[in-house]
Amino acid sequence: MSDHDHESTSATEFPREEAWVIHAALLAQIEGMSDADVSAPAELKPLRSLETDQRIEEDSLEIVQDALVNHLPNAPFRDDQLGETALRAVTDELDQDGPSVPL
Repeated sequence: MSDHDHESTSATEFPREEAWVIHAALLAQIEGMSDADVSAPAELKPLRSLETDQRIEEDSLEIVQDALVNHLPNAPFRDDQLGETALRAVTDELDQDGPSVPL
């Protein structure tokens, strides 16, 4: 993702390669949802952030974490290390007690 100046520090930014693994995880999560669920899935917010080179907001990090946890066991081999790094960054961010700091 690009190095934009952001007013909010309550967001997380990932290197491009990790962002694509997160992107794949979010898409897989959305595709796995029931067709009967007509409401917009929460995964769209962080997905849109990635697609527009924006930071993922703090309120979307649990969604990203869930998507990565579900995606990584079946992810392509090339995504393993990047996905684990992204998952570790998200988990660390969620575990912080104070205000979120960009990664």
